[in-house]
Amino acid sequence: MIHNYTKLILLIIFICIIIIPSKVRSEGNSDWIFGGQIQIRSELDGRDFLNETYPYSLTSMRTRMSVEKKVLNQIKLFVELQDSRVWGQEKSTTASIFNVDLHQGFAEIDSIFGLPLSAKAGRYEHSYGSNRFFGSNQWHYASRTFDGLLIKYKLNSFWVDVFNFTHTYFKDFTANYNQNTYPYPPNADTSFSIYGLWANIKPAENLSFDLFSYYETDRRKDELDRKAKDTLFASSRNVNLNRLTSGASINYKLNEFSTLIEGAYQAGTLTKGTKKAGETTVNYFDYDISAYTIAARFQYDLKELSVSLNGEIVSGTEGGDTAKNSNKLRVFDNTYSTKHAIYGYMDYFSTIETSTRNLGLHDYYLRSSYKPKDSPWYAQLDIHYFTSDKKSATDLTDFGTEIDYILRYSIFKNSVIEGGGGFFLPGKLMKEIWTVNPGKSNEKKREDIAFWAYLMLRVTL
Repeated sequence: MIHNYTKLILLIIFICIIIIPSKVRSEGNSDWIFGGQIQIRSELDGRDFLNETYPYSLTSMRTRMSVEKKVLNQIKLFVELQDSRVWGQEKSTTASIFNVDLHQGFAEIDSIFGLPLSAKAGRYEHSYGSNRFFGSNQWHYASRTFDGLLIKYKLNSFWVDVFNFTHTYFKDFTANYNQNTYPYPPNADTSFSIYGLWANIKPAENLSFDLFSYYETDRRKDELDRKAKDTLFASSRNVNLNRLTSGASINYKLNEFSTLIEGAYQAGTLTKGTKKAGETTVNYFDYDISAYTIAARFQYDLKELSVSLNGEIVSGTEGGDTAKNSNKLRVFDNTYSTKHAIYGYMDYFSTIETSTRNLGLHDYYLRSSYKPKDSPWYAQLDIHYFTSDKKSATDLTDFGTEIDYILRYSIFKNSVIEGGGGFFLPGKLMKEIWTVNPGKSNEKKREDIAFWAYLMLRVTL
């Protein structure tokens, strides 16, 4: 414990010494823009519901450098390199993990053919609205990007995006085109693609609607059938996924009151595989997808204080994991959302299917925030109450209560020192899920109050 708190104290000292507000952007007549970001976060992790164990401690770091160039006042070129790591990841002070990657790299063209039409192609962060369906997840020390193409048509009160992302592609590029490049019989197409449309309509200054639909197709099952390799099967990816998600949201504001209501429905088919113990035989189970989510936020803003009531229902499968022999899948999948900002900062529900044992999730919470006028300080308190959407085989629904808190100090624009954490009071269902070796002689119950804390520096230039 002393070691963990020492790391946090040392990071505070580092922050106080090293931060000198500066701006590394070229201005004036130059159309080159240089930028960068560094994010350092230390965490104290006691989320295992067992106080007799020592909490983990780690420090993650994300470093970015970017350059932007405007060409002919119509074309934007943007390149951003990123290194993301956990301190000590190299396991040696003389080792390297060769970790610099292209986080973003894209070209964006405006006013195509003189129309209110633009296009973006390359790798880039992509998000919409509340980030419930698409979000860049800036909390993560790598964050999320997509490879693809987006076309936008925009008017004063209306815009629509049409996009195509390549989620995963397995065939290696080759420049040697000969008879061996194209085997026969041909290899299966194992790519994973996302095709989508998102529209926003704003009939009034205080009212807007979003309508969206996106289709995911993962073609991996044929490759597994052909190779039947453990290394391929070990992936957490599902196979032969064909899923359509369609939904809508409404934003309304009246003086100090505002509301957001949004939801979506998923339909399609999914194939999952299981491997017999000690063998390479792969058994597949086909599922019909029928799932939904609906969320609402009602917020009241005073001059310095903001209070909101929030709720979301994520559908689950009747019986949860005990329904494995059923061909019905009722768990709504929101893989591309920023779940850290939605389902509690302790991240117990970052994968709804796994963390709820297919039972789905209800999240009801109160959020209050306080920001004094003309002050760099900001404080926030969230109180969540989680239950499952469907009862477990033991007739349980109570996941528990989570309390999150944040205290933030703005050093300058887009740069903060932030600390916070949370406590989780587990309910009966959470205790059951986290029990080690249930029903066996070495069964171990984990049912203490869990805790987690962090201290973070994020400087964006």
